[in-house]
Amino acid sequence: MMECRAAEPCSGRAARRTQPRELLVLLPGSAGSRALWKDLQGRFSDLYEVMAPDLIGYGAGPAATPGFALEHETTRLNDLLPCCERDFHVVGYSYGGAGALQLAPAT
Repeated sequence: MMECRAAEPCSGRAARRTQPRELLVLLPGSAGSRALWKDLQGRFSDLYEVMAPDLIGYGAGPAATPGFALEHETTRLNDLLPCCERDFHVVGYSYGGAGALQLAPAT
């Protein structure tokens, strides 16, 4: 599990948090989209608050700009995370796995 590191104070983001369940973040690989997680989302939705964002340049995610780097993805993902004073789980494969590692706290 990972600790939420929200970029802005929780007071401005509290409305996004609607369920007390643990958060499960699913990150697709390159050329993938959140649609790839649809079946898995359904299977885990009773246990977790499931979030499967499209990554930059894929699906409904924002377009990649010149100079785009994984750090930009990490910043965006942190901004998408609901306000949480809780741990969360993140699963990713390929490029999404690299993003998951970037979200992991340095130990």
